Amino acid sequence: MLTFLLLIPLASAELEPVKVSYGYEVGGKSVDFSPDDQYIAIGYDDGAIRIWDTFNGENIGFTPEYIDRYRLMFLFGSASPSLSKIKYSPDGRYLLSTSYEYDFWAHKATSAHLIVHDVESGEVIRYHNFSTPALWDIAISPDGKTYAALSEMDPESETSTISLWDMDTGNLVDTIESNNCEATSIAFTPDNKSLIVSFLNRKNPDRIVIFDLDTGLETKIIKERSVANIQFSGDGRIFAAGSTLRGEVIIWDSNTYEEIWRIMYIRNPPDDIALSSDGELLVVVDESALMAWNVSSKKQILNMDSWDQIKWYQCVDISNDGKFVAVVASLDEDSKYNMDSDTFSESFGSLDNNIDPSYGNVVFIYDVQDIKTNEYKESFFDFIIRLGRTLDLLQKNLIYSSAMLSI
Repeated sequence: MLTFLLLIPLASAELEPVKVSYGYEVGGKSVDFSPDDQYIAIGYDDGAIRIWDTFNGENIGFTPEYIDRYRLMFLFGSASPSLSKIKYSPDGRYLLSTSYEYDFWAHKATSAHLIVHDVESGEVIRYHNFSTPALWDIAISPDGKTYAALSEMDPESETSTISLWDMDTGNLVDTIESNNCEATSIAFTPDNKSLIVSFLNRKNPDRIVIFDLDTGLETKIIKERSVANIQFSGDGRIFAAGSTLRGEVIIWDSNTYEEIWRIMYIRNPPDDIALSSDGELLVVVDESALMAWNVSSKKQILNMDSWDQIKWYQCVDISNDGKFVAVVASLDEDSKYNMDSDTFSESFGSLDNNIDPSYGNVVFIYDVQDIKTNEYKESFFDFIIRLGRTLDLLQKNLIYSSAMLSI
């Protein structure tokens, strides 16, 4: 009976976007508003990056030349690039991206790259190449002077190195050594004094570690399975992250690092989350739904299933002024947002005649006020489903909780 309940979706809410922009690539992996919110940068699964005007939907165009080289490598079967994260620097001058190459003949990731782009010229100004295949995230300091990422990892000894570089020169300024393995998420604290890193370990339990930036030493360990997309509120009061293994989002107090709230009834592990600068709105996407919660009241205010209109939701971000939400999604063939090929070509032209627009990506822009005032009411039937999911997840967590107590 419980399994049956888990397969039934929550009721959908109707919410219309204020803008729909049409793309070409499939597999949106990361989206980020520019600091002034005028543009949206989107990184795609094939390594391409595009910048869109937020409100008129114009594709500014930003695919660097190195992408063409990688695509040629893909055609010959040697390696396939996969972008994992993009982020603007606080001053908007740079766009940083992380990616890795996957050798599909060997069935494994072979290397990783951290790339710094000049936004004005669109040029790649700096490469960091790593032998580690796992590079899922990048952190940029609040003052924009430093960026950090996992640079070395040894799964056998379960050790890793976090490197920090100067934003303008690219010079290495510091390293942090850790007795943990794969970093799934990394972020500077708002006071610029600490670095918080989530680790996925092979032998030891996963954990979230807070490092002092002056000494490089661990100051706090949070006993938690690996998470992704660590995000702080603008005032630094709280931070949130989505589980990489379970349908959960967790919110912590930034001063005490104590857990405040755990949302446990998301259908799948979140593909992306976004926390508003005031810390009041949390937006989450997994492949099946676009969801939102009021953080203060701990109430869900939006749940839009991907069925009928959307093939899957991919990534999300909230504008820095807190007024808009950008959602990258892939359309279902019968979606009302689809264009026929002729209309699509007349309106937007074509980058590749072999790409059917129904299989491309769209960028939905939603008004935050529409989300906050959305009348989402949980029915009794929805409550039973949520209760079933919560009980099921609690049962699955018992074994892991026992392991964490031994740390």
